[in-house]
Amino acid sequence: MGLKLTPEGFLDGFAKLFGAQDVKVGDAQFDADVRVKGTNPQRIREFLTPARTFRLHRLLKSYPGLEINDDELRWDASGLFRDAWFLTGEREQDRAMSLAIIAQDQGRPEEAIEFLESRRGSVEASVPDETPIRREPPPRRLPETAESPATPADVAEEPFDAEPVEERLLEGELLYLAGKRAEAKKVFDRALEGAGDDAEIRDWAERASRTPVEVKPDPSVDVDLGAGAVCGVLFDPKNSSLDADRIFEERYEGRTVNWSGVLQKTESYSYDFVLGNGPGTKAVVEVYELPSALYGGKKVLAVVAFPEDAAGSLEDAGGKPLEFEASLLKVDGFMRNLYLADGKLSAF
Repeated sequence: MGLKLTPEGFLDGFAKLFGAQDVKVGDAQFDADVRVKGTNPQRIREFLTPARTFRLHRLLKSYPGLEINDDELRWDASGLFRDAWFLTGEREQDRAMSLAIIAQDQGRPEEAIEFLESRRGSVEASVPDETPIRREPPPRRLPETAESPATPADVAEEPFDAEPVEERLLEGELLYLAGKRAEAKKVFDRALEGAGDDAEIRDWAERASRTPVEVKPDPSVDVDLGAGAVCGVLFDPKNSSLDADRIFEERYEGRTVNWSGVLQKTESYSYDFVLGNGPGTKAVVEVYELPSALYGGKKVLAVVAFPEDAAGSLEDAGGKPLEFEASLLKVDGFMRNLYLADGKLSAF
């Protein structure tokens, strides 16, 4: 593929690669943070599945200056470092994670977590009861030198039954999104066992340990509550999912908005993973499009809880512009979607 991946702004060497071009994969955060070069853009986009994109993004953030190409990962450093697992081959955990990310992106977080839990369940079922699942951090070793060359024993293969850290991070964020902070904290703590002192996971674990505080918007504070303004602030390419959650809780949670968008789908629910107890009608509405250089941008979805009796009116509005009033409930900073409660139809 002529693949070259480096953190955005790290231009030494490969930027002058003859015949290569910048490639956008369609993930706003990845495209903002990672420079992708290659001679076969279509093949690169096929290769960069949601799971690989997620893993590569974290890897490149963790190791500044890392370069990845078709056949190697190159990172110049001195001292001790952790091995990075190769991101090749179609692994079952990658398939489960890709399905989970797609479901989460479509506003179906309960299905996303089911994919992750079913993957973990199949792993645990394959291990005898008396045999603990391996969760220790990857081995640490000195970089290879002429005086001390690496040997096959120095580089351990990833055990098939290991719990990938990224799966646990994604699961923890989903649990946090649903307000299950205690469960999320346990998952983040377990992820830290395999990731060492990972700043992103550590910050999530610390945030999940806090006691939630009821937010009452201050009407004296002037905040632009238009869909474009809210999405622009929350989903700025510089923001991580943790940043988006922090900003949302500080500035937007509980505020009432009047938005319009295109209704994508509706469904009735008695209980929803994020929206809580029903009965009610859940509507998925496209409310904004984040800028992107590839086939348009990422569409921000507003997942809105309406009363049960709104189902008929919403069904008639399918595929049409929809105006509604609702209160901001949750932000999914990872997938750049929003959840709203107390929806009321304004007009069609």
